[in-house]
This record gives sequence, C-alpha cells and structure tokens, in this order.
Amino acid sequence: MTATTPTSDRDTATPGGTPALVVVAHGSRDPRALSTVRALLDRVRLLRPALPVHLGHIELNEPLLPGTLAALGGGEAVLVPLLLGRGYHVKRDI
Repeated sequence: MTATTPTSDRDTATPGGTPALVVVAHGSRDPRALSTVRALLDRVRLLRPALPVHLGHIELNEPLLPGTLAALGGGEAVLVPLLLGRGYHVKRDI
C-alpha cells in the first residue's frame, strides 16, 4: 500500500512490528451510529494503549477507508469489518 507520510508515530505499525488495527464501518446518516463506532474504538484504545487503532468508513461518514489507509504511510494494517453480513461491501470494498 502506498500513501502519504503519517502524521505521527501512533499512526503506523508499532515499533515491534504490530500492524495498525483499522476498523471498517459502513457509515450512516444516523449520528448515533458514528458515536457508537467511536465509543467502540475508544474502548479498544483504552484496553490496548500501544496499539494504533483507526477508523475507516465505506461511505457516508469521514474518515473514508482509502484516506485512513493512505494516512498509514505504507505501514501494515489489519482490517476488521464492522459490518453485519457478507454483503456487497465486504466482497467488493474490503
């Protein structure tokens, strides 16, 4: 993956080589969805403070997944779909 330079050391894989965690959410017009996803990421960050944790949306909300991946600057990442089924976005976008 090629991309821009990360904004901080926390944006890339950890020094020991642990890849960044990128949670992939669909995105929603309902503001409660975004607050729920952000609360989940905050909880993960609290439990694993050394792990770089990022959010990328398929559509409708920022940050969009391509921008999130670009911000990693080529660092390794594990994408975790936060989607309810193996629909179009899981098969085509991830």
